[in-house]
Amino acid sequence: NDVDHSFVRGDAENLDFIPDESADVYLGSLVLHLTANPHKLIQEAKRVLKKGCCLGFTVLGKLENNSIFKIVHDAFDKNGIDLPHKSSGGLPLNDRESLIQITQENGLEVVYAWKELLTFDVFEEKGFIKVLGQPRIAKIMNELDSETKAKVEQDMKNTLDQTKSQHLPLQAEVLFVIAKKPS
Repeated sequence: NDVDHSFVRGDAENLDFIPDESADVYLGSLVLHLTANPHKLIQEAKRVLKKGCCLGFTVLGKLENNSIFKIVHDAFDKNGIDLPHKSSGGLPLNDRESLIQITQENGLEVVYAWKELLTFDVFEEKGFIKVLGQPRIAKIMNELDSETKAKVEQDMKNTLDQTKSQHLPLQAEVLFVIAKKPS
């Protein structure tokens, strides 16, 4: 409570409004795999971070280990809808070793790196609407004709029902890395 803090929002690849070595901590939650240039994002994070301080990134794991997103991808595939992959500038960041490698390549000391399965509180169809509200997914859904949209939604509902009938939660594999900027 006595810590002076602020949260800022901006283009993670261009934080020119933040002075060099002015941040005590940098957190990038689920952004590294979405950027066109992960190296540039990490370099900006490193630039604004004070020497000896830590940063943390999370990225999504492999699609097959992310049931909540796989439902969407599978329904789109089944209905011939292209889901553009706007991620990681072509770099594979969805495993622990790749995340460690890119962090080290950018001059940071990895302290910890691990993966977890996060369970979502999506148990009913109405809860799944939150997933569909994500900007990239919502944009695609809004551009579909009503018949195709209904088919996609029904396919997602069927998969969700099947998953529930197997008593399985919807999960996402998330990889974490905590790194330190050298002193």
